[in-house]
Amino acid sequence: MEFISGAGPKRLSGDEQSRSEFGVFINEYLRRVAQARPKCREELQVTVIARAPDSLVAQALSAHCELFRDADIGLRAIFARLSPQQAAKAWFLSFPSEDGGSGNDCVRLVKNPKLLDAHEQLTLGRSMCWSGDALRSSREGQHRISVFEDECPGSARLGQLAFRALWDAAVDMPRKYVERLLVSRSECPPGELAAPSSESPVPQTKHHWISTRH
Repeated sequence: MEFISGAGPKRLSGDEQSRSEFGVFINEYLRRVAQARPKCREELQVTVIARAPDSLVAQALSAHCELFRDADIGLRAIFARLSPQQAAKAWFLSFPSEDGGSGNDCVRLVKNPKLLDAHEQLTLGRSMCWSGDALRSSREGQHRISVFEDECPGSARLGQLAFRALWDAAVDMPRKYVERLLVSRSECPPGELAAPSSESPVPQTKHHWISTRH
């Protein structure tokens, strides 16, 4: 794994992505926001593309949800799937909408299997971002691609543009599904709470790595 800054790459120990590394990255962003008190809304925007709410990057964001709210930081997310249901429920409870609703207006779902060539990514403000494996990858926590970039506004800008393109191609979360999810039991028997129809199973096949930044 690499951490890249404007000063150049720095090799970190270990091949496996961990929550602690995301935590360090997110905490640094929050520290800068608290210190600089930016007025630019772009610096207070976070976006994430992840396989599911239980992906390491999504879990790291959930762990900082109260700090995001305290700093008035906006968050939008795109997921390739919503299972397991308990992780999806925890996400929507962590990040409700501004009006106190279900938060489904800040989340979209990838429906077209062709879009799963997009990579997991995280952008924090205007100069910090992370890139991981393709959404169709089934090996969570075994990232062959994992790059953190700091003080790289160009990379962050490309990440934001990629997010917007995928956001426009993704589908809105059905509000009724989210509302039913939030009132459901923590563990639901199979079939009790049907996932949105957009969550179609996708065969796991080999594909070339195609970055969302291209």
